[in-house]
Amino acid sequence: MAFAVVAALGNPGQAYARTRHNLGWMVADAFAAARRLTWQTEPKFEADLARMSGEAGQPEVWILKPLTFMNLSGKSVQALMRWKRLAPSDVLVIHDELSLSLGHLKVSPGGGAGGHNGVADLIQRIGPDFHRLRLGIGPKTPPQMTQADFVLSGFGAGEQSALSLAVSAGQEALDLLLRLPAAKAMNQLNRPPLSNRPT
Repeated sequence: MAFAVVAALGNPGQAYARTRHNLGWMVADAFAAARRLTWQTEPKFEADLARMSGEAGQPEVWILKPLTFMNLSGKSVQALMRWKRLAPSDVLVIHDELSLSLGHLKVSPGGGAGGHNGVADLIQRIGPDFHRLRLGIGPKTPPQMTQADFVLSGFGAGEQSALSLAVSAGQEALDLLLRLPAAKAMNQLNRPPLSNRPT
């Protein structure tokens, strides 16, 4: 699967930069930095964009960070899709996932929003048929905290090591998804952690 657009969901501004809801942005930023890609703000898409040139006959890939705030993420993605005349199947969305624990990830070829407002807006605007790279941020702690407060909270001191590993794993997963057919990449990525696999 050669994705033409990788849309990383998050919220703009320093107040949100290191929050759980911005894990998708953290992965996109690290991926772009490792490949020395340059971000440019494009007002017509209300987004920051970085272009990765195609290699070995592969098409170019646009990495997009919507600047619309999370609940309107689909607005930026839809605008770029219209400009490039793309289908939802050309789009890979990277987003935080509360149902997965920090450090775990999963690739899904479609589905519902699962309570994620950014994904819900995308589904409303372009339909559900885009792939998702879901990055775990759970479990919600303390349990009585609201979901809204939790996703907008920062990572604790005891989570920094797991966070670094999660960002690295997200980069590796994105690289795999841009190099391999989707089914093959999903087969490699959608496995339980080594400690949970049967012997």
